[in-house]
Order: sequence, then structure tokens, then C-alpha cells
Amino acid sequence: MKIYTIDKYEMRPSVTVEHHPLPDGGRFACFTLGEEGRGRRRVIVPVILKPETYRHWFDKGFVEVTDVRPVFSMRGFSRLEELSQEEKTDEYLIVLLGWIGFRGHNALTDLDGNRLGSDVILAEGTIAQGQAGRVGWGSQWLLRVKVGDLLRYEVTGRLYGEPGKFVIHCTASGPHLYTEEVWNAIQDLEA
Repeated sequence: MKIYTIDKYEMRPSVTVEHHPLPDGGRFACFTLGEEGRGRRRVIVPVILKPETYRHWFDKGFVEVTDVRPVFSMRGFSRLEELSQEEKTDEYLIVLLGWIGFRGHNALTDLDGNRLGSDVILAEGTIAQGQAGRVGWGSQWLLRVKVGDLLRYEVTGRLYGEPGKFVIHCTASGPHLYTEEVWNAIQDLEA
């Protein structure tokens, strides 16, 4: 299935796979959600790469991956595996690198305001501001969505004129991030 990254106002049809060092001096391919430290939680998502992609990753230290499949163990989601060819499916993954306003937080729900379940949220990391995250906090997610899903993303805190409410529309061509104001205008035009 396809994987997309939403990083503030930028959407990419891939995820950047970097490396994580091992104690013995080795490294493995992964990307991270969240931050390390007090009041924060960094989640490392391992990615098993194809041999030709692995060589590029090993030489450069990073690689962009577009087609993956989630792998589950007895304990739930465990890793991603790169696919050699695209799977036709009405589902895809989104890496939502959530952000927060100064002294704020963020939240992700469905369009009706209901919390998302473990079938949608595969992994979640925590970002924060201040000592032990007491000034502001928020999450970053790895999401499994279906075409047609509508998600509401809200950012609070001092935003200095930037929008704070968004709608993520999951279409067949990938996710689209709209401000709530623009989304409502689109709905009025279509009505």
C-alpha cells in the first residue's frame, strides 16, 4: 500500500527512512515519531527494505520509500516492509508529523469528534515543549486509513495567525489537508 507523509503544510507521497544506531556500532532502517526526553516519547518504526533500496540507504544514510505493508505480531503492529510492486487497495498509510502552537497541544479525531481506534492508529509518538513537556505537548502518528475517511486535526496554543483546525480528506489520489474554513467552503459549493 502507498505511504504518505504530512509535515505541517507539506504532503509527500513517500516516507523518509533514515537509520538508528545499534549499541554494537551497526544501524537499521527506520523512521521516528515523537521526540526523546522527559514528557516526550520517541517511537522507532523499523522498515525492512528491498535489496536495491537497502544499498542506496546504506550509501546515503536515508531513502524515500513509497510502497509498504504493515506487519503485525502477536502484540500488534511491529514494522513496515517495503514492497517490490504497488498493491492495489483502498487503504494507505499516513505519517502525520503533528505540530503544536506555543504552549499548546494537538488532537486527532474523526470528523464527528470521536477518538480513533487501534485499527487506524498503528503507532504514536509524543512531542513537547518545556521541561518534562509541561509547556506544551502533542502527538505524531502512523495512520492506516481508507479512501473516503475524513479526519479532524486540531492545533492549539499561540499560532501567530496560522490556522488551528484542519480536515484530512483521504482520497484515492492520497490525503489532502484543508483548513476547516476551506473545507466548509468546499462543502457549501458542492451542496
